[in-house]
Amino acid sequence: MYKEEKINRLVSYIQQHTGLGKEKLQEKVAEEFGLTTDRKVYYCEDFAIRFSSSTNKNFANCVLSLRKLQQFDDRPFLVCVVLPEENELLLANTTCLQKISHSSQNLTIDHIRGTFLGVDILRKVEGMCNEPSNFKKLFLLHESIGFYKNLERLVKNTNAIIGTKRKTELKNTDIETIYESPKRALQFIHSDAYLLLKKDLENRVRKVEKEIVLASQIDNVNIRRKNNRIFNNSRRF
Repeated sequence: MYKEEKINRLVSYIQQHTGLGKEKLQEKVAEEFGLTTDRKVYYCEDFAIRFSSSTNKNFANCVLSLRKLQQFDDRPFLVCVVLPEENELLLANTTCLQKISHSSQNLTIDHIRGTFLGVDILRKVEGMCNEPSNFKKLFLLHESIGFYKNLERLVKNTNAIIGTKRKTELKNTDIETIYESPKRALQFIHSDAYLLLKKDLENRVRKVEKEIVLASQIDNVNIRRKNNRIFNNSRRF
């Protein structure tokens, strides 16, 4: 059942708290709506929501496993994309998914596995934009289809993905080089050059160990990498 008043209040509350960052925003939303946490999903009887940080709307972050989504697919499942200048909300019930990630080729009707990414969430469903003004219509459509009908479609779409890269063909010299690599590695780790590199790396890590610890606390990998690049560039001057 779609609790329109409560969902509208949730949407309004999230849109009013732009710029807080993912951690603070999800804490405030959980407190305001009395939500329970199940790993990275915040939920109540009327809805469930997953927060994800991104630097742009075309976010490719891993959102959730299909098996976990199944637990909450009977109520509106929202994804809040925390962007630098806005909080974007998407409905991500199974009706609103195009496929499961390409690494889930073993997904079948009887073997529910794999995760969906941000890019797997449809921005349009049957001509309707996936945005708060259409959430009620989208969820009513989802209720009429149900999880298992959607599962059939997701299995078909996911297993239809074909890799675009050609299989690498190795020459005899390539094979010999590969087999020789353990011997070369063993020789290298006993060389003076290796010891010099090891000492240099240890010194570099020691100088920035506090920054490494701080970066490790950032949940989003893309933002963590971006912050590291900014920090590294600033150290050049």
